[in-house]
Amino acid sequence: TKELDQEPHQIYYDNYYKTGDDALTAVNAVYDVLGHVNQYSSYLWLIQDVCSDDCDARVTLNDPNLHDLNNYTIKTTNNYLAQIWQGSYLGISRANIVLEKVPVISMDTALKSRILGEARFLRGLYYFNLVRLFGDVPLVTRPVSANLTQEELYPRRATVNQVYGQIITDLEQAAARLPEKYANANDKGRATRGAALGMLAKVWLTTGEWGKARDAALQVIESNVYSLHADYASNFKEASKNGIESVFEVQFY
Repeated sequence: TKELDQEPHQIYYDNYYKTGDDALTAVNAVYDVLGHVNQYSSYLWLIQDVCSDDCDARVTLNDPNLHDLNNYTIKTTNNYLAQIWQGSYLGISRANIVLEKVPVISMDTALKSRILGEARFLRGLYYFNLVRLFGDVPLVTRPVSANLTQEELYPRRATVNQVYGQIITDLEQAAARLPEKYANANDKGRATRGAALGMLAKVWLTTGEWGKARDAALQVIESNVYSLHADYASNFKEASKNGIESVFEVQFY
């Protein structure tokens, strides 16, 4: 009998991230988290709607986590918040891997720059959600090591200003790298320059930098990539998904 000699067929952290296809798959994994139940599939929009005057948790609904949000009696044991935290850091972790591994890949330089811009945008978005919900949070910008250190296991909280500083840096770098639009229909839902600038405008509004918010928003308007529907209701119809008013939209299917 011949000795069976095969290359390992499993994907490992150290034998991946070698090609342009690997880089694309890696950044797609950062987008994937947005569609998780602990992000925009459920908890992120739920916490915003229930905590506002848009909707109420039904009295008959047996979900103490939801009622805590509805009544502003949120406990540290609230599972929705815990899941949002975990999902956000999963997205950040995947973005950190892209930003560390992709720069050294030998591949098309324009595609590489775009992928790094996408990862920056997404990391900025995840941190923007975290800082608004939790305030001071750990600011993790590199992948964890193979042998987890104490600092990696229990990272210290950064100040709100430090977190916003990183968000702004990420979004500014994303805006410099991302295209205005994508020619390929398969790239629908990817971050664009307008998405980065639009998110940056929202960040500046949140921090009270009105002039900077205006400048960023004006760049989105003057790009002439986006417009408004003649009928306001059209923006909420199935046929209008990723339409002329859409600056950034999570793709669930």
